[in-house]
Amino acid sequence: MLGILLLGNLDKIYVKEAPERIYVTVQPNRDLETVMKQYEDTAVLNRATGLVEVPYGQTQEFMRILKKDPQILRIGPMPIPPKIDVKNLVVEVRDQIVGYTEGEFGTITYRNRPDRQLPIDPQLKKMVERSFSYLIPALLTSIVAGFLLALLAIWLPRAGRVLDRINRLLLAMPDFLVVALMQMIAILLAMALRKKVLTIMQFADDTPFLIPFLAITLLPTALMYGAFRIAVTREWEEGYIKTAYAKGMSRPHVIIWHIMRNVTEDLLTVLPRVVSVAITSLVVAEVMCGVFGLGGYAINPDLHKVTSLPATCAILACFGLLTHVLVAVLRRFLVVKTKEVA
Repeated sequence: MLGILLLGNLDKIYVKEAPERIYVTVQPNRDLETVMKQYEDTAVLNRATGLVEVPYGQTQEFMRILKKDPQILRIGPMPIPPKIDVKNLVVEVRDQIVGYTEGEFGTITYRNRPDRQLPIDPQLKKMVERSFSYLIPALLTSIVAGFLLALLAIWLPRAGRVLDRINRLLLAMPDFLVVALMQMIAILLAMALRKKVLTIMQFADDTPFLIPFLAITLLPTALMYGAFRIAVTREWEEGYIKTAYAKGMSRPHVIIWHIMRNVTEDLLTVLPRVVSVAITSLVVAEVMCGVFGLGGYAINPDLHKVTSLPATCAILACFGLLTHVLVAVLRRFLVVKTKEVA
């Protein structure tokens, strides 16, 4: 969590404005010192230039408050030569932690209203529902599809060679190229049929589902296929398979009760990596489809500033950590018997 906070606020270490000084211009019939006495923890440093000192790291907060004062004409930050300020980063992280304890998870600012910071809290629930509506189904689909395709590759060697080539191709393709190709296909189909086939970008409440779902499914499926392909091939060559057939067991019985049971360890080993890849694909898909979800909202072109990135990253990180915990629990309590025939 601390690493997420530090990386999410890494831009705060590079400052171009004084973190404790601002410029304030009051009405001609008002005195700067008299006006600023109304605000605690402030001090006028230079009446001629309107330079005012505020608590460290609270320039934005004081500018927001002072803009509401009718006695003040103009207010702005004090530019300084760019420098690295570790103290500013520490203060920002501390303030965010305090905000989280009070139920504040950051703000977003739109380009058409750069002076208005909106809390992310009211939208957070919809963002979580939107992202997980295709992340979880895509993960489950990739696990099932990976296993079934691995079985198909074992049963039909010719199909297996084709699937192996497709698998290598998918693993070599970057996520953004997969999404771009699907969007291009959707556009070409729409042009040919003269009607919308798939939603490729979010517009208001019209959110794309199929393209993000497929984009998240493909790479995890390729990973699951590779792991299951090796595991199923290994089990298929074991002697207990021939023994099972000799005892009159059917192929479905052998697959369900023996092979699937014996490749559980392989599933538990690859699952955390699959989840990590799925989360990465989620971010790429949401960015390219303009989806206002946990992964894609931060670089939305309509947004001017985002301070809630650590909170949304933490949600995705917690999902990944939950998967690791689930795997650890399954390893502890799930008894995996190998190479036995009842």
